[in-house]
Amino acid sequence: MILQSVSGYYHTDMRQVFVAVMVTISIFLFVYDGYDFTDFILAKLASLFALGVAFFPTEIESFDPTCLVYEVPVRHELHMISAVSFFLILTYFALVQFRKSNKKLLGEQKSYRNTVYLICGIVMLASIVLIGLYLLFEQYFPVFPWVFVLEWIALAAFGISWIVKGEFIFADQS
Repeated sequence: MILQSVSGYYHTDMRQVFVAVMVTISIFLFVYDGYDFTDFILAKLASLFALGVAFFPTEIESFDPTCLVYEVPVRHELHMISAVSFFLILTYFALVQFRKSNKKLLGEQKSYRNTVYLICGIVMLASIVLIGLYLLFEQYFPVFPWVFVLEWIALAAFGISWIVKGEFIFADQS
């Protein structure tokens, strides 16, 4: 069964997996120094927000495992602030930080990578905006785990941009 959001899995038997994944992401971001001071600071902030997502779980008033929709009370502000900030920093990485380069050394492969970063960043930003719009107008939408799907799309887009940043795809010629 797919829940309404990735964070909803905190309230299932998958709690340990959810927390372990978020803590692992936090550790990777914390040890990532990046290419400049901005990378360094953003990675540390994203690391902190990932911990916020894990340790300030979204709260639910009632959890019915047979239901795809559940009510989320107002008390989960720290989780929401952490989640939105985490996604926005990952989006900034793709749209801005990853696209930086030495203009004199801008080769064909870097141009391809920049295109991937731009597409991934736009997909991530669109997903965040659509989640916000959904949460504002969810009563007008059919029952479907929209937040989960959009979160998954944003995370997949960041994963692609991170893999490309590591030059597993479109690597510079040595």
